[in-house]
Amino acid sequence: MAEAVTPFAKNAAVAFAFILGGALGNVYDRLVHGYVIDFLDFYVNNYHWPAFNIADSAIFIGAALLIIDMFKNGDKKSEGNGADARASAATVAKPLSSIRKGYDRLIDNWC
Repeated sequence: MAEAVTPFAKNAAVAFAFILGGALGNVYDRLVHGYVIDFLDFYVNNYHWPAFNIADSAIFIGAALLIIDMFKNGDKKSEGNGADARASAATVAKPLSSIRKGYDRLIDNWC
């Protein structure tokens, strides 16, 4: 019997896909070229926005989606019908827990 996909699982999967895709894009640049190629460069009058690339944008979009989902659905995830809510949470938590741990380590080392 197939389990229903919760909105959190769907949103998290899309957000982590953006983050992973962007990270892999930057890793590819580092392995092939030895550095990340930033090719989007914007100026407004005398202000220069830091250069970035599509992979950086994907990482930002994924992080923004996670933050938006946290604010939008944070309290709803804790509500539920007893065993069904616990089973759903366990189903979502298992595959994402290792990704979250790695992402948390990345953020801790970066900050």
